[in-house]
Amino acid sequence: MRQKLWGAGQSPASHTGFHARYFISVDLDSCTGCRACVLACSWHLSREFNPEISNIDVIRDDQRGELKVILHSSCDHCIGEDFPWCVKFCAPRAIKQVISAEDSNYFVPPREMG
Repeated sequence: MRQKLWGAGQSPASHTGFHARYFISVDLDSCTGCRACVLACSWHLSREFNPEISNIDVIRDDQRGELKVILHSSCDHCIGEDFPWCVKFCAPRAIKQVISAEDSNYFVPPREMG
C-alpha cells in the first residue's frame, strides 16, 4: 500500500485528554483522483467551490496512470469540525486522520468516517 502522511495540526489537551498531533494520511492505491477532497476543502474555507484556494491538491497524469496528492502547510485540519472535510467527503476512504501523542512515536489507529 502506497501511503503519504502529512502533519499539520495540534490539539489542545482539553480536547483529547493529552496533547496530540494530527496527521492526514492518503492511501494512494485507494485514491481515485475524483478531487472531492479539493472541493470540500475550498467549501470549508470560503463557502464556494474553488479548487484554487484549497489546501489539498490532486494532480492526475492520465497518460501515466499516476496520482499526486499535495497537502499544503496552511491546512488546519478543519479546526472546529469533527473531521477534516477532505476525510469526511472522500468516497473511496483513501484519506484518513491519524493522531499521535505529542513527542511520541505511538499512533492511534486512523480515524475514518462511519
